[in-house]
Amino acid sequence: MSHQQDDMITWGKMLRKVPAIVRALPRVVRGMRTANVTDPRQPCGLGWQFEQAALRNPEGAAILYGDSVLSYRQANQRANRIADYLHGQGIGKGDVVALFIENRPELLLSVLAVAKLGGICAMLNTSQTQAALVHSVNLVNPVAMVVGAELLDAHSAVRDHVAITADR
Repeated sequence: MSHQQDDMITWGKMLRKVPAIVRALPRVVRGMRTANVTDPRQPCGLGWQFEQAALRNPEGAAILYGDSVLSYRQANQRANRIADYLHGQGIGKGDVVALFIENRPELLLSVLAVAKLGGICAMLNTSQTQAALVHSVNLVNPVAMVVGAELLDAHSAVRDHVAITADR
């Protein structure tokens, strides 16, 4: 196999990358610290990181969808409202919540809300119906399911066959 000259790794190419690596090092260290939290009282994770981003850049564009833009502040407030509702339904740390929502801002906001509670999101394939949907839901064994209005018919058809209590 022959190699072209530009495919080869050389000392010169490696040394040219050093300044970029040095500039990125503080972010890498910060990320490693965040990822290696062992104290259960120490906030970490997606929900906490998003809140920090909302504090640093409240009016920055967080979610763009079609012609609409949600700022970090708006997205964080909406995610908090969803989290408050889910918490009121008894959702907490370690609980699996199935999300059956098409790709739109409410999906991201629901993911953030579950993350803020320490829950686990089970993203369901929105193309599934009937037996495949029942299998997917029962496989992840969620304590609750968030269903988008556009998928209510598919959910209603299987509701009696999934292992989730009716009030969730």
